[in-house]
Amino acid sequence: MEQRLSSVLRCSYVATFVGVTLIALTGCRKSADELEGVARQLRYRPVEGRIYGSSYAPWPGLRDASLDAGFAKPKLRGVSFRLRVSNGSEELRARAALWDGDGRDAARLLGRVTSRGNASAAVWSDYSAALYADAKPDDSFQLATSLAAADSALNLDPDQPEALFNRAVALEALSLRGAAAEAYRKYLRIDASSPWASEARSRLDTLERSLTNAEKGRHALDRIEQSEDELFINDTAIAFPYQARLWAEIHLGKWGECVLRKDSADASSTLKRCRVIGRALEKQRGDSAHLKTASSTSH
Repeated sequence: MEQRLSSVLRCSYVATFVGVTLIALTGCRKSADELEGVARQLRYRPVEGRIYGSSYAPWPGLRDASLDAGFAKPKLRGVSFRLRVSNGSEELRARAALWDGDGRDAARLLGRVTSRGNASAAVWSDYSAALYADAKPDDSFQLATSLAAADSALNLDPDQPEALFNRAVALEALSLRGAAAEAYRKYLRIDASSPWASEARSRLDTLERSLTNAEKGRHALDRIEQSEDELFINDTAIAFPYQARLWAEIHLGKWGECVLRKDSADASSTLKRCRVIGRALEKQRGDSAHLKTASSTSH
């Protein structure tokens, strides 16, 4: 009789535990569905990367979460707050933090999950988005960590759109423009028609224009090296001011080398080119540093 009663009690405890667990999971799932439903009404998304499973909302180009997203914002905050203080999984609480624009808390929670060694591709992708959201623009280490998290997601699921998008965004932020352009192309091979694809295509177009302009600038500056045509040098500096400024910085150093080895011809022609570039930059951008430096030197 005692053995039978003990067995009945054990079954009762198990049933109670399963029931409570199912209720908790059902509640979290309901809150998660409510969160996603409210998030679909946002005018802008709160983080630049892609949150796993999220519908599209544009990114306004600002690295903060203090955006007026319309009537959905108070609702979103209410739902996300309930999830963040709930007993739900760390993944779910982190996703709520991301929708709140709180990359730091999301990264903290997801960092715990990924450290256990069994995180899913979705978790790694959200971790990438969280690290990126919490990174300052010049924080190369955290941006690189965001990139590594996206790579970890893609190791598990090579065609996951969220991770592909987050990888491209991280590369772009690291100023690896060629690699970022290729990453957006890879994304578009997986998703060619969604609103996310339209944004990826727009980002790719911007990168390609920048890369083309940089390549034209390199070719033009290569020609400056051999040119004595002041008008051509002036026009090139106006067309490619950033590249021309770098060229002048490098060649003022080379001018000094020419002087030291008593190569007056090369010293004179190099200094002349630097002076033309300095005048062009001062006229166009108010950048007088190179003109003053070049003017203060003698050949």
